[in-house]
Amino acid sequence: MRIAVFAVLAALGACATVPAAPPPAPAALAPSAVHAELSGLEAELSRAIVARDTAVFHRVLAEDFALHAGDANGPAMPRAAWMTVMMERLRIDSAHVSDVRVVDTAGDTAQVELAFYWRGRAPGGNVIDQTLRLRDHWVRQGGRWRMVRRRTSQ
Repeated sequence: MRIAVFAVLAALGACATVPAAPPPAPAALAPSAVHAELSGLEAELSRAIVARDTAVFHRVLAEDFALHAGDANGPAMPRAAWMTVMMERLRIDSAHVSDVRVVDTAGDTAQVELAFYWRGRAPGGNVIDQTLRLRDHWVRQGGRWRMVRRRTSQ
């Protein structure tokens, strides 16, 4: 009987020293899922430029969005001003993205580099037919990605 009691106590002691498994971590989006989601948003935004779909701009662009064209030290164009230019002043016939690469992710932030091709007309009839290199900065807010900054270069 003593041996049986000792065996039970030893077994209980062994169980008590085994640490409990930690709870599972919250599911993080896999890099490929982040890439797919952000690539889709980039393509959706380029289609919205052609269709002049302001609802997409409001949903995708953060309230504090800023466009930085070319020179890193130049002034930024805020969301409202950029939307006015894209929706009212330019006549874009075609736009698409390519070479979309998520180059950096950290928690709820990501940076995307891509090529953006667009063709149309600027005020005064000047033809736009160019490919720009873009670097977009995204933040996940309230469970959805929003673009907070776009930097362009040729």
